[in-house]
Amino acid sequence: MELNFAQKENLQKIEIIKEAYPLYIKQLLGNRGVKIQEDIDARRVVDWSALMHFNYPLTSQEELDYFNSVLSRVNFPMNDSVIMEFGYNWPISKLPIKLFVEQWERFVQAANYESVIIGSNFIMEFGKIPEMMVSSTINLEESA
Repeated sequence: MELNFAQKENLQKIEIIKEAYPLYIKQLLGNRGVKIQEDIDARRVVDWSALMHFNYPLTSQEELDYFNSVLSRVNFPMNDSVIMEFGYNWPISKLPIKLFVEQWERFVQAANYESVIIGSNFIMEFGKIPEMMVSSTINLEESA
């Protein structure tokens, strides 16, 4: 099984759990009652119009710094983990939440800036169309 650069760099810290993208991610989301985007041209997996969510643009260094700052202050349970997909060519992985928070940019870069991240009490989706942004079911600003 082929791994991307972020998976290789963190192989001792992460768990490779599935190769069946997107079916596995869609099943996980469906089990939580999350509506899946049916429009293939939408370039998203989650139908965000059906969820209360918050968008964070990531188009400038200032926005990246702000998101990084807010994400690092969220009080996630430190023994928690997230499931992250990296697209069709890479296996789905389970990452400790602390590792994801510390290296989210590296992991998202490895996913070609398009990824769904599923935590125990939240969902995030990074996308680059129409512009680079992350959508989240939690208000990171209030949680920080």
